[in-house]
Amino acid sequence: SRLNGERELTLTAPRMGAAIDEGHVLLERKLAISGDEPLHDTMIRCKVESAALAVDAIALCLTGAPGTPVAPGGAYRSFPKRPDVARYRATVGRIL
Repeated sequence: SRLNGERELTLTAPRMGAAIDEGHVLLERKLAISGDEPLHDTMIRCKVESAALAVDAIALCLTGAPGTPVAPGGAYRSFPKRPDVARYRATVGRIL
């Protein structure tokens, strides 16, 4: 997020394995984060791009493509808590 200084997000379509991080990545797309775009608009763009990614990943699954092994140490983010939102508002600004 912009709060952590990132300039882009990575959307990933995984082929699930039996355990966390055991599957393969079918597709991956980068989404630029605009410094002046409200968080709400960024979230909408993520959802739209994720839907397109899911359609492409399903098509890829039907071909039997194995994907690429998941790289160790991925970036995981939990849902923000109230202090995170307060810090975002104080540091970055608008949510809507």
